[in-house]
Order: sequence, then C-alpha cells, then structure tokens
Amino acid sequence: MGDSALEDLATLDATGRPLFQVAATADGDLVLCRPSGALQDGLRALEVHERVRLAVLSVERPALVVESTRGDYVVVIDEGVDLERYAPLAPVDARMLARTAARARFGRRDDDVLTLTPWAEDDDVVLVDLDAPGFTDVPVVERLADGTLAWHRGDSGQELAARVERDLERLGADPGTRFGVLTNPLGECLCVPEGEPLPPHEDIRHQTLVATATVLEGVGNLRAAAARLRSFAAQLDAAADDGWRLVEPVGQGIGFLERARR
Repeated sequence: MGDSALEDLATLDATGRPLFQVAATADGDLVLCRPSGALQDGLRALEVHERVRLAVLSVERPALVVESTRGDYVVVIDEGVDLERYAPLAPVDARMLARTAARARFGRRDDDVLTLTPWAEDDDVVLVDLDAPGFTDVPVVERLADGTLAWHRGDSGQELAARVERDLERLGADPGTRFGVLTNPLGECLCVPEGEPLPPHEDIRHQTLVATATVLEGVGNLRAAAARLRSFAAQLDAAADDGWRLVEPVGQGIGFLERARR
C-alpha cells in the first residue's frame, strides 16, 4: 500500500480508511495486525473480558499506537506508556495514522472499533509538574487520610469536587500526593498525579472522543431529551469557541476531537 510498514498491515474499509485488527501477545500487549487471515505466530484472539473492556474504553478516548522494542505496533488505551518498552512511531507510520483516520476492529459488532492516534517522535511525553508553565492553570488537589479533599489551587465547585472524588477513589490516591485536575468543555475530568508521565493521548485538554450515539441514554421523556440535547449542544459550542475541532466526520456515533496546543 505504501512506504509505511504499518500501512501494509491494513486493508481499506468501505469508506476508504485503513482498518486493522487488534490481537494480543503472550505477555498481554494489544497489537495491530491484518484484519483478515490467520494470526501470526505468538498472537492470539482477544478474550471476552478484553473485548468488553475495549468496548467501554472505545467511546471514552482514542487508542495511542506506539512501537515496542520487538517491533510490534502496540495499542495503549487505559494505561501509562512504559518508556522502557515502547517508543514513538517512525515518522512515516505516524503521518499515515494522522492523515487517514485509521481504526482497529476488536470484536464482532460493527461498532467494535478503536479510533487510533499516533505517538509521533515530536509528541513529547511530559512529566506532570504542577508548577511548570503547561500546568499553572490546572486545579491542584490532594486526598487527605480521612478521605476529604484539600484544594491547593483552583475552583473546588461542588460538581467538580464530586467528579474529582470519584476519580481519586478509582486511582486509590495516597495522602500527600498532589494531583492536577484536567478538564475540558465536554464535561470530562481526569486527575493526574504529580511527577508521573502524561502521554499526549491521555491529556483530555487536547484530545477526546464524543459518543453521540449515547447522548440520550436513560432519558424518560421528550422534555428531558430536549434538555439533554441543549446541554450537549452548549458543550459543543463551548468547545468550538475554545479551539476544538473534529479530526474527521462523526462515524458510527463517535467523534474524535482535538484542540491545538497553545
């Protein structure tokens, strides 16, 4: 298909976009492979629990594609990037993913697909330094030994505090660890511990996915549906005003949004 070794693993789907399959290695890495034919030696099909996990995560964030020390194209979606095992993609591979809106299938359903984003050589993995210029406008919070929140910087409004409390509980935050609170106009919130690496795909201030197919999930009447849609529209307007854009047209109920770094 081209000069990119990654591109040679893909076939084109009905819309002309590269499509891969996700398989697993013996040590649990999720890797990209050809979407048809037998799996290569050393790879296995995903187990049910792995497919279920990806189904949940696929509507929350794009999957970062990195290269392992073995030369595999690894998909990272809900964990940090191990800098000793993974490296950025070669420029030709990164350009292919960036310009083609490629996807990877992980299950049998039509919507069992991951949106892919590359870790390119010029995409730095930054350490979270809450006093550095890139984080000075980020709220800072700590969970105390009694479970209460101590805000060191920023707004601690009731709605944000509730979301932060849930995220710190999920992370098992230790007392004494400061966390930066990343947010975006789409209502997302992510707590990142100080001193830990922050790969580009985890920074919800600059990349996110929007699940349009589930906007009305759970509403019980038309007025509630209308209110939900107005709120969603207001979020999209706020995002557009803040410099966000759709990377590609919305497809299968998923929109991939990004915001230029300032």
